[in-house]
Amino acid sequence: MKVSKLLKEGLKKIQEQHIEDDTPGRLRGGSVGHLDEEGNATGTCMRQAHLRYKGYSYEEHPLSSLIMFSGGVGSEEIQCKSLDALGLKYLREEQVPICWTTKNGITVTGRPDIVLVDENGVPYHGIELKMASTVWTSKAVRFDKEPKLSHVIQAAHYSWQLGIPFSLVYIQYVKFSVPRGAKWIPSTPLKDKEGLIQWKGNWGQYIQPFIVEYEIFFDNDGRVWYETEDGTSHETIITRQGIERFYEEAHKEKLHPRPAPKTLSGAKAGYTLCDYCPLKDTCDLVEEKNLTYDDWLMLIEARPDTTIKLSTESPDEVGLSGDHNQSAKRR
Repeated sequence: MKVSKLLKEGLKKIQEQHIEDDTPGRLRGGSVGHLDEEGNATGTCMRQAHLRYKGYSYEEHPLSSLIMFSGGVGSEEIQCKSLDALGLKYLREEQVPICWTTKNGITVTGRPDIVLVDENGVPYHGIELKMASTVWTSKAVRFDKEPKLSHVIQAAHYSWQLGIPFSLVYIQYVKFSVPRGAKWIPSTPLKDKEGLIQWKGNWGQYIQPFIVEYEIFFDNDGRVWYETEDGTSHETIITRQGIERFYEEAHKEKLHPRPAPKTLSGAKAGYTLCDYCPLKDTCDLVEEKNLTYDDWLMLIEARPDTTIKLSTESPDEVGLSGDHNQSAKRR
């Protein structure tokens, strides 16, 4: 009996059951980004968000992605059991959809992971869960104390729409081995109550599993800040206006800017999202040949892995949404 084949098919089913609404003609919380006044786009690639809005799918998810996706689903289940053990009331993503309309009439939908509610069912704090699945993510969120920019934008978007503060929580479930001598690892073992690092013989060390939290909030001007567990607050380049601007522009039929390599502080990042995008060669060719939006779209359609879903449904959707002129400010 080919059990591995059954498990792989089951992983695909899990993804299909949890996938965000993919009705064309809508923009989605899972494809959130930020567009500043100078036209610099960060977070989700605007071109990818635009293609999803039009109903284009252009990548077959490999098994590795399916396994990581199912790990995220499993993590939500585990942490919900933790909340159950404490007797806390909460809503899951399918119970607390957001839905709002941009100034130019485009519907935006989304589903936060978990929202804590009081005895009357009123939301008061949101939780966006992320798995630390690579040693580099662990380095950023545990050692450098800086969450990923795209994750902060996503949590800030939900915070804005629901009018409540959000916690962005990273969980590492495994031990990551790190060679001795890595420059970002302390030269001597850290001794904290969680045993962050332990030496492993004479050749290296490993990072212990951990849970780390960043609280996401807005100031009175609509700028996003994050607070680390030691109580230190950090200003970011993200604003409520920039998130709204991203959604106001992403549906438009034009060549949108490619993701700018920026960190949360505005410094230049050491990588660009384009390096990991299956459409990189297509976008490179468009810029090299000075092609148009229509040329770009035809190249996308010509890809052997591209499928196009046409909209057959009404764009109206009932969802839980806050006043999108109101942000969740720090109390």
